[in-house]
Amino acid sequence: VFFGIMFLLSIAELFFSVDSFQYLQRKHKWHSKTERARLAFLIFSSARTILLSAVYCGFHCARKHFHSMFHTAFLVISTILWIVSGVLIHQMWGVIDCNEGVGSIRDGLSECHELKIIEIIAWVLAGVSVLATIPVVMNAMKRRKRQAERKTHTSG
Repeated sequence: VFFGIMFLLSIAELFFSVDSFQYLQRKHKWHSKTERARLAFLIFSSARTILLSAVYCGFHCARKHFHSMFHTAFLVISTILWIVSGVLIHQMWGVIDCNEGVGSIRDGLSECHELKIIEIIAWVLAGVSVLATIPVVMNAMKRRKRQAERKTHTSG
């Protein structure tokens, strides 16, 4: 379920990030090289999450293969990268001129609207990653504890 949510949110994040990137590239409106690098990082994070969550969703029937640390490592890395993405996008509010705030959507989405949408999706993806990581880490700890108990019972 969590990987399905991450998959769908990453598609939305990728859509808005690519749209903003193309707009800024076409109009030559980059406020800094940092802004361009941050959007490129978001596009990378979105594409990586789409690919990996699609793999996990596709192999959902073969759950026995997911009891390895690769599953946990993917979730921990995703959590870290989405938190970093949220922070980087949040810091762009100081770079882009949105003095009047986000405002209403009358004439379509402005750059400020898209940036806020991108930031919200990044934070939601970070939250979903955290929620998905908790049970996986707890199961891994239980499994290790059971294995340690078996070793002490068989050796003692």
